[in-house]
Amino acid sequence: MKSLNFKKIMIIFRHELSYMLRDRTTLLMMILLPIIVYPMMSVISAYMVMKSAVTVRKQATNVSISSKNPEIASALAEHYSAAKIKLSINNYALNTEEVKAGIYSGTISVYIEVAPDFEKKIAAGETGAIMLKYDGTNDKSLSAIAEVISALKKYKSKIVEKNIRKNN
Repeated sequence: MKSLNFKKIMIIFRHELSYMLRDRTTLLMMILLPIIVYPMMSVISAYMVMKSAVTVRKQATNVSISSKNPEIASALAEHYSAAKIKLSINNYALNTEEVKAGIYSGTISVYIEVAPDFEKKIAAGETGAIMLKYDGTNDKSLSAIAEVISALKKYKSKIVEKNIRKNN
């Protein structure tokens, strides 16, 4: 095996380097894109996402509840007022088509379908059923469902505490 001749390697390296530095497109790709354009694209996209989130939070959240349940409504109102988000709660018993139409038109952000026997089961210390309906493709609906779930978790923990105290 022959030994490497570093002098020849350095000559070839210098030649290739000078050839590369003469080419403007190579300079553009090596310097301009990684140092200026990519970070600028990241900053702009992050700004756009933040601006979109602020816009979504400024819009009023329209929540409809299938039955008149003051405890769920007050839990939602407390959570939304603490988060400083506008909330509009309506009590409408809607069928599936009306819910779909309301959600897809944007008049309803989240529909909370409370089981008919919900209050009786909760009073008896049992589990009550709640179904949430929303549009997974709409930013406002996704933001609203996250807040509604958070509010309902707080409501659930209050019920659990009340039942624990009731049953010692």
